[in-house]
Amino acid sequence: MAEKSVLSLAQIQKAVDGLLLLKQKQEAAKEKLLEDEEAVNLQFAMKKVPKAGAGTIKLKLPHGLGTQRKEVCLFVKDIDRKDREFEKTVADMRAFLKSKGITNVSEVIPLKALKLEYKAFEAKRNLANMYDIYLADARVIRLLPSYLGKAQPVQVRMDAKDLKAEFEAAINNSRCILNGRGSVGMATVAHTGMSAVEITQNIMASAQQIMAALPGGSDNIRNFHIKTEKSMAIPIFVSFGSTNDVVLPEPAKKREPVSAEEVTTVEGALVRAFPSGVVQLFDETGKRRIDGPRNAPGRSAVGKRKRSLSQSKKSNNKKAKRLVKPASTKSKEKSKAK
Repeated sequence: MAEKSVLSLAQIQKAVDGLLLLKQKQEAAKEKLLEDEEAVNLQFAMKKVPKAGAGTIKLKLPHGLGTQRKEVCLFVKDIDRKDREFEKTVADMRAFLKSKGITNVSEVIPLKALKLEYKAFEAKRNLANMYDIYLADARVIRLLPSYLGKAQPVQVRMDAKDLKAEFEAAINNSRCILNGRGSVGMATVAHTGMSAVEITQNIMASAQQIMAALPGGSDNIRNFHIKTEKSMAIPIFVSFGSTNDVVLPEPAKKREPVSAEEVTTVEGALVRAFPSGVVQLFDETGKRRIDGPRNAPGRSAVGKRKRSLSQSKKSNNKKAKRLVKPASTKSKEKSKAK
């Protein structure tokens, strides 16, 4: 029989009380007048690593993390790709966010500024540690991994009907990233500035969402722990079930829709790269192709060259037939001569 992972709210409450007490003792030992807020992380171990590979589990929290995450960085698309200066993009975006009632964004970094000012490894590392949370325009988020290092931005849609709610959901909620290479995962679900009841409710809600979304379900959970950045891990659940009880679904072979993204090598163009390796160029609307298999550079010249070679080959064959006469014709000519 497969063991069901049933979390105990009372057990979580005891673990939270112990975690907060441990933090108070650490603060007292350092003789600090003001306590620093620390993130409360929910760690879990799986019995089997999912075959599907990397993925993200979005977590909706009953009590948001916004009060703990103070520094927010937003990566946006360049307004004018031809202009080397990016200050206009920053000013226009700040004005746009203010008009929508969004005031909690500390820094706006256009894609062009990211490419010019954060090329060096040291600059990337400093950027990854500079802010509490990173947001990115959905139109450029796929272009960011090579520039951000370990920083992993949360996607926001700048064309959302309620942009303020879009930003609040991205900032206040959390997510769990599965890298597909190990059996351990972690997510930030609360902070020590919350009450014990709020932390407990966030932990319970997050654990239930992880069990529901994880491949293999609740049977694939080995254990749950909670900890802060500086504390030891406190267990809240341990499973003694066998790995034979876990049934992992086979990864579905689905072709994800490929969206057109900005390309810097061609002005005023978008690029669409397919898993097969085919690359196509489109105009700024992303609907009309400006380059493809039929009008690809050099294709017309290659076609003309092939046609000319085939035509010359045919003419050579005709000449050869004229020069070489059939054997029957030669015998007729000899009989006439006699």
